[in-house]
Amino acid sequence: MSLDFNDLALRTIQSQYGASPHIIGIVEAAAKQLDPTGDIQTFYNKVFNPLTAEGIGLDIWGRIVGASRYLTVDNEDFFGFYGSMLNPFNQAPFFVSGDTDRFRLTDSAYRDLIFLKAAANIGNATLPSIKEILTSLFEKPVLVMNIGTMKIRIVFTFYLSAYQRALLREY
Repeated sequence: MSLDFNDLALRTIQSQYGASPHIIGIVEAAAKQLDPTGDIQTFYNKVFNPLTAEGIGLDIWGRIVGASRYLTVDNEDFFGFYGSMLNPFNQAPFFVSGDTDRFRLTDSAYRDLIFLKAAANIGNATLPSIKEILTSLFEKPVLVMNIGTMKIRIVFTFYLSAYQRALLREY
């Protein structure tokens, strides 16, 4: 349903001025210049709708679900030698990437985190619901098994990126 802001503006004129062509002309001109239809659609797309939100809109959604835009990621290890001890291959990394382990998430990555956190907040934490949340997040099959009291094992049929591992560790 779309609102006609011109009609809405005309209804705001007090009845004693409703017959004045000058007042009506001023209100109609102002309504055309101040039509908020585009602004409302932009607000909806960039802030209110989490599927299309950007920047500050995602930051607001992050505060709502309790997820920070900053994520601690373990430094990636690469094959090779670890320092000067000259360990054999596959026993130590060749080098560690990055100087820091705290990163600001892009809008796309932050959106994934927001949906993961929201699903965790409203989910019932049963094995099927955890499996469904992770499968929908990664869009690939995930196995979730009960391995003891208050313990689960999650088996991925694919390799996780450092960002995805950090998501699972922190949230």
